[in-house]
Amino acid sequence: MLVSGLLNILAILQFLKIFNYIAFVFILIDMNKLFVFSLASFCLFLTAKSQIVERRLPVGDAVNSAFKESNARMTPDKSRLYFVREGHPQNTRINEEKFCQDIWYSDWSSDNNTWLPAVKMSDPFNRHTYNAIVYIAPDGKELIIRGAYKEGKWFENGFSTSFFDGVSWSVPERIVIDEYASMVKGLYDGAAFSMDKKMAIFFFSEKANAIHSDLYVSFLKMDGSYTRPVKLKILSSPDDEITPYISNDGKLLYFSSDRAGGSGNYDLYVSRRLDESWLNWGSPLNLGSSFNTIGFEAGFSSSSDETMAFYTSSYSSMGESDLVSVALYKEPQPVKNVMLTVRVKDDSGKALRSYLYVNDLDNKVQNTFFSDSGVFISLFNKSTHVFRAEADAYVEFIDTLDVNELGNELLIAIKRIPEPVMRVSIALNSIAADNKMPIPVKAWFHTPGYDSVFINSDGNTVLSLLPGLSYNFALSAKNYIPVLRSFFTPDSASDMKLDIVLEPIVLGKGFRLDKLYFDNGKASIRPESFKELDYLLQTMIENPTMKIQISGYTDNVGSDALNNQLSYDRAFAVSQYLIYRSISSTRIITKGMGKKNPVGNNANEAGRQLNRRVEFIIIQK
Repeated sequence: MLVSGLLNILAILQFLKIFNYIAFVFILIDMNKLFVFSLASFCLFLTAKSQIVERRLPVGDAVNSAFKESNARMTPDKSRLYFVREGHPQNTRINEEKFCQDIWYSDWSSDNNTWLPAVKMSDPFNRHTYNAIVYIAPDGKELIIRGAYKEGKWFENGFSTSFFDGVSWSVPERIVIDEYASMVKGLYDGAAFSMDKKMAIFFFSEKANAIHSDLYVSFLKMDGSYTRPVKLKILSSPDDEITPYISNDGKLLYFSSDRAGGSGNYDLYVSRRLDESWLNWGSPLNLGSSFNTIGFEAGFSSSSDETMAFYTSSYSSMGESDLVSVALYKEPQPVKNVMLTVRVKDDSGKALRSYLYVNDLDNKVQNTFFSDSGVFISLFNKSTHVFRAEADAYVEFIDTLDVNELGNELLIAIKRIPEPVMRVSIALNSIAADNKMPIPVKAWFHTPGYDSVFINSDGNTVLSLLPGLSYNFALSAKNYIPVLRSFFTPDSASDMKLDIVLEPIVLGKGFRLDKLYFDNGKASIRPESFKELDYLLQTMIENPTMKIQISGYTDNVGSDALNNQLSYDRAFAVSQYLIYRSISSTRIITKGMGKKNPVGNNANEAGRQLNRRVEFIIIQK
């Protein structure tokens, strides 16, 4: 009886061991299967030692050494592995700081099926004491590194970009992140960027000299800078959260923590994003003994196809910590998306600051992008798409392309429009309606394909624009309703004056976007509306506590039921535009008002056009 019982127990343990292996595979495929993971966690505890032996593989002594290796990042083609090596005699500032960290790399030898001996990255990298790569672009031609550099010199905490031109890397230049340097007061900081760079997750502490960090999120703005980081309270604990990493699809966030309940010193965790706000995340789940040990584990990253993971571990390491790899097994899945890098350049090959609009043939908006050097996008490969690129002072590009025939990169070359010699002077005066005083504003004047001027005005500014053109302009100021209008500049060199009054944000106060267009009888937002919606988006980013009600209206043509549904669908389309660009759904209420509350006369077309509108009401400041 005793022998039989022991055999039964061993059989159960063996089953649990197998189940643990399978369950972890499923959890990587579908994080919604939480019941699988919960049972798997118990199994992981029972079979920790054997799972470590079966699944963890040291990267090799060509990479690992008697020193500390961490922060691995693999190039998209899997040919090179970048990482950080600490305290090595060849590190740039080893004579100044014993624990200095430099970026090294190892190239993969397909002939020998192994990594080649590691080499330290040369200038213009490793110019500071603590260096690391936190992002590699999908085409491998852009790196984001730790440290904010200006004219090639490190000057504060932050991050910088460097571009590869086919021969060498450019001198890193800082990424502007609002208030980042002043917020980072602890001893450590780092970052992860989403694949399209629209979001960034940071770790740092706002407490002076603190050794424990929290996680923060920041959003890309229209001017290429990032918003002030916001703490992810749901993921933060009284303990330490470090080394975030965002999955390719942006749905999973990996990080390391020494929070209670882990296997050892620091463990790897993963959390699923719950909505488009990037502020709401599922409860963090421990990756278990396939990854974690009684030691220190951190710095999770994966290959571009997500079949292999890298991280640093102190368990049985050659030095303080080594890089290890784990195979990520996934069930075969049908290809659903095409990953594409799109670059807009002029005739000489120079990268242009540009807007890129991508629509499918049904004119359902897929995405809107703004980029200095190129954007990485994911498109459904089941349909042909319309690509439209717009850069100031250049001829607009528009073409219908089959995404399955584009490969991995689309280069769009556009020609410059000859610029008139003459410009006209515009005196801009921004005035607060509540106190009649000049008010500082951010102002953007834009005429499609010709000119764009972005300024920070103190309330009274003179700017120079092209004559005889229709300009759209947007003025925004914190705690004031944005002003979105258009005007024609004079044909001659005569001066012009613009006096703009900004109304304060008041509960219940409504406003509308005059250049918000939909397809006839549909809720599809037309591409020419995107800039106007981007102004609204920017206002909500700059006023993070503001909540709005979006109300759709129609004219009196058609049945009440049809108009009520159409008005709601259009308001909903606007809300989705904002939510997809990281405005929390909790800040937006959507209503369809049908033909109620007309502002024009339905007896004529001009009046009916006024009534077909979307209005915004401020319900919380």
